[in-house]
Amino acid sequence: MIIIYFITFFVTTISVNADEFDSNKFLLDYGYLKGDNASLTDEKAVKDAVKLFQESFHLPVNGELNSKTIAFMREPRCGVPDILPYAVSRIIWRKPELKWHYQRATAEKMKLANIAFDEWAKHTSLSFKHDYYGYNILISDKYGIHTCAKNDKVRCSSRFDGPGGVLAHAFSPNTANTPIEIHIDEEENWNFDPEV
Repeated sequence: MIIIYFITFFVTTISVNADEFDSNKFLLDYGYLKGDNASLTDEKAVKDAVKLFQESFHLPVNGELNSKTIAFMREPRCGVPDILPYAVSRIIWRKPELKWHYQRATAEKMKLANIAFDEWAKHTSLSFKHDYYGYNILISDKYGIHTCAKNDKVRCSSRFDGPGGVLAHAFSPNTANTPIEIHIDEEENWNFDPEV
């Protein structure tokens, strides 16, 4: 996915205080625990959720919140849940060339976006070209609870959590093939070095 390439090239150095990390909230947010906060009191449900997380990341599966499991949970990541409460869209882009624009980006960010799209093109049958107005993909920097870039009256369904944790999120193509958005958390400590 495109977001992986943005994360690859927008390298970040992040530190999160261990006291601030809430593993149960993580398990709820990323789909490992079902339901609401009531499931947090069910020891078996929490242990099963930890096992599922460990299995997903090829960790020793024991259901314990050990240091290795928590370290994996604390890794910077995309904000999309690992286990979705809905069916994943199988819709693909209907055209081989996609156009993109990075809203209000600096020259440095535009350069890195070009590198990221070139990398993505190497591994797919798609090609990418920058276009200010006729774009299929709109990238923007956001923070906290935010609106969509194309329509600032529409609140995004995901929120950013400040430095650490969620780095960015993206939306899938849709049946109408209308422009999709990629939101990048501007509160992260981004290091814009394409040589890293």
